[in-house]
Amino acid sequence: MRIVHKDRKLFLSESEEESLELSPLADNRFLLAVFPVAFTFDRTTSDAPWRLSVQGPGQEKPDVFERIHEFQPTADQLKGYAGSYVSAEIEPVYRIVLENGGLVLRRLKSKPQKLRPTLMDYFEGPNGDLHFERDPSGKVTGFLLNSGRIKNFRFTKTAGNAG
Repeated sequence: MRIVHKDRKLFLSESEEESLELSPLADNRFLLAVFPVAFTFDRTTSDAPWRLSVQGPGQEKPDVFERIHEFQPTADQLKGYAGSYVSAEIEPVYRIVLENGGLVLRRLKSKPQKLRPTLMDYFEGPNGDLHFERDPSGKVTGFLLNSGRIKNFRFTKTAGNAG
């Protein structure tokens, strides 16, 4: 979940193109403008990391998230993810390429999809999340795709792209 501060307002950011405004209720409490979901920011002590509690209508206990710092990979780090990936379960090759300082997923008969880094070896895309895997030497060997009900769908980096 990504919360963005822009133009003196807070937004729940789905992607670079899509975000939903949070309306202030108090200094630390906000309501999603399009649906009655409450967002509350707090910390247990003054030196503890910020937390976000999200509670929807009829939800007994809120979902609680801790703040993390997003992974901001260097150009060299991004190069390690680039390559062609295959799955034993489907035919299409997934190509991850470096474009305009970021990663893009390319597949036949599909629009290119920008991948947004979240944590080290984790990227979000419009159709799911990719968790890259590494061998003991630290080289990227493949990724697991999670999208809706699809969980841990494995892709292996082809040998010609092991770089």
